[in-house]
Amino acid sequence: MYKKTYFPKPASPSLRGTKTSGLNPLLKKLSIINCQLLIGLALMLAPLAAKADIADYNATDIAVIESIIDNNGLLWPKATAQPPASVDAAWMTANWTGVTWDGAATDQRIIYLSVASKSLTGTLDVSALTSLKSLRCNNNSISVLDVSALASLELLDCFSNFLTSLVLNGSATYTNIIVSGNLMTNETAVSGCPLLTTAADWDGTNFIFWPQRQTYDTGDIAAINAMIASNGLTWTTY
Repeated sequence: MYKKTYFPKPASPSLRGTKTSGLNPLLKKLSIINCQLLIGLALMLAPLAAKADIADYNATDIAVIESIIDNNGLLWPKATAQPPASVDAAWMTANWTGVTWDGAATDQRIIYLSVASKSLTGTLDVSALTSLKSLRCNNNSISVLDVSALASLELLDCFSNFLTSLVLNGSATYTNIIVSGNLMTNETAVSGCPLLTTAADWDGTNFIFWPQRQTYDTGDIAAINAMIASNGLTWTTY
């Protein structure tokens, strides 16, 4: 004879999940909406967090460039004359075209500066750009250049200016120095660098001194000009 075994009757399908059947889809929908809102908010805030302004650039380096604008004839707009929030990476790229910053999160420093062929005159003082690695100021009318404090400088191109002397930094590791096309009488006009103590150290490839500009005796020039003025010589005065 078999004994019947009774099992509990399962709950009616219509009753299962009665307490949560209406809530779960709502919670799920709310969760999705919240996630979408959070993602959207993060995307909106990310550009604001990454956007640089003038406070992210070293104030001393900015002052050096603006001094060149004021004193040497560099035709760039001043960063400090702009709304601070507008001076970001895009502004720098568009307006200070010869400047490369180091890309630090804050207090960015100038590491490359090119102001070649900008009709600059007078004394070019870049001594406060202490992170500078490369300086190109060739093809100008600069009479004095101060790089003696730039221990990080590796490349200097000051070809074709009116320099009569140049003091380099004794601890810098130079790879290229070009000083030809100036008014230096001989190699001793360049001092301060243990790599360049004799004429033989200027190899003509990485370290270029010659040729220099030709100079003319001022007395002879004056005599010729007097002949032009008084004796009917049809030359142009110098």
